[in-house]
Parts: sequence; C-alpha cells; structure tokens
Amino acid sequence: MPHCVISHCADLSAEQTKALVSKAHQAMVESELFKEKAIKVRSLVFNQMLTGGSNQAHVHIEVKLLAGRTQLQKQHLATLLKKACQYNAVDISVEIVDLAKAYYN
Repeated sequence: MPHCVISHCADLSAEQTKALVSKAHQAMVESELFKEKAIKVRSLVFNQMLTGGSNQAHVHIEVKLLAGRTQLQKQHLATLLKKACQYNAVDISVEIVDLAKAYYN
C-alpha cells in the first residue's frame, strides 16, 4: 500500500511510460508519506481516449491509499505527482482515493 495507477493513451512510447512510472514512484517517496518498499506503481494503456473531444494525449494518475492522511497531505502528494509527471503538452490529472481498511486485504 499505496497503489498508484497511471492510465494513459497508447501514443506514449515504452520509454515515456517507464519514465512516468519511475517519476511517480520518486514523487511518492519524496512525499514522505510512505515507506518506499510499500509503494506500488503501475501503468494501464487505453487504446481510445478523448480529452475535451480531441485526441490530445492525457495521463490520469490515481493513488489508492488507506484512509488517515490529512487533506493537506493528499493535496501535497497530488501536486508532487502532477509536477513530476508533467511533460510536453500532455494533460495530467491526479486523483487521491481513500480506501477503508475494512475493505482492503
């Protein structure tokens, strides 16, 4: 825990995807909210994606973590991730999702 899922368009190369995963991992480490060994980052490719009705490249980063972080901590994490993963004219969004401990195994 936590899980960071990077959803992106198929237009990104393998090198760009690898860089995104690495940068997201490093941003999560820099947040100092998690032990590095606990951080899980992966990417999911979408073959079809529209952003505002156009084919503009888009990256959506979703972080799922156990509830208990403050709003400020989650905002800081979202800012770090967005800044670390920003490149070219790619639209990036970040979503932080609290998971209830009772439902996570």
